[in-house]
This record gives sequence, structure tokens and C-alpha cells, in this order.
Amino acid sequence: MENTTELLLSSSMATEVAGNDDMCSRIDDFFLEPRFWLAVVFGITISIISIIFNSFVFVVFVTSKQHRTSYNVYLLLLALFDVFMGVSYIAVLSIKVLINWTASYLLKWMWVSYMVPMLTVSHIAITASTYLVTCAAIERYCITVNSDKVNFLQNHRKAIAFIAVMAGVISKGTILKEVT
Repeated sequence: MENTTELLLSSSMATEVAGNDDMCSRIDDFFLEPRFWLAVVFGITISIISIIFNSFVFVVFVTSKQHRTSYNVYLLLLALFDVFMGVSYIAVLSIKVLINWTASYLLKWMWVSYMVPMLTVSHIAITASTYLVTCAAIERYCITVNSDKVNFLQNHRKAIAFIAVMAGVISKGTILKEVT
């Protein structure tokens, strides 16, 4: 009886493994053409424009000492993280659709090798950007209502921006270990 049970279990496992192999080699062609146009053509175009303009903003802010010490430090870091998001969009999302479009095993192999680190960078950039926008909004609000906290916020701007970035790294950096 035990031999029969083991035979049935190993037979069902072999069928399940064969079914998984079939799932791995299957191409996701659901709405493939609209996804190609939206994610690859338009998405990459918008990402390239975003990378160019945010790189320009970053260079302008980083080369001026006045911008590095004013409230523009939040915008400087926001531009940097927007560049990371543009690059990671191209590397993660649009390449996935391109893999389905071309059915390229080489492209899929390359994508799988860098997908987890790029996904981690993307999530860190999104989270850090959110915290930076929040910090900038709080500082602008305190200036607008003439709060007594303005001096503290202005004197500790770089530390606050660092904390915002580190909060993004700590909260989303674990994706690298969670997914692998």
C-alpha cells in the first residue's frame, strides 16, 4: 500500500512540475499590443523625457551652493530620485512587456538577473520622494503660517532630508532580501 501511495505522489508531483514548466514558458499575450504601445512606446518616451529634465534640474541645483542650502535641497533630492524612477520604469516595467512582445529568452534572462535590485531601487525612490515632498510641504506650511518651528526646520534641513531618504531606504530596502 505504501509503495502505491508513493508512486501516486511522485506521479502527481511530476505532473505538477511539468505543469509549472509549461507555465514558465508561456507567453502572456493578454492585451499585448495595447500594453506594448502604452508601456513600451509611450512609457519609455515619457521616462526618457523625465530622466533628461530631472537630470537638468539636479545639475542646476547641485552646482549652486545657494540651492544646496535653501529649501531647494528637497527638490534637488526629488529630482535625483525621479531619475532613478525613470530608469527603473524602463528597466523593470517596459522591458517586461517587451519580453512578452519579442518572446526573447535572452532578454528574459537578463531581466530576471537585475529585476529584484531595480525593483528595490524603484520602491526606495518612490518612498523617499514621498517623504521628501512631505518634508518640503511641512516646511512651506510652517513658513506660511509663520510658525515658531521655521528656524528649526531651516537650520536642520539637510538632516531632515537625510532622515527622509533613510526612512525610504530602511522601509523599502528590505525588498531585496524579501524577494530573493
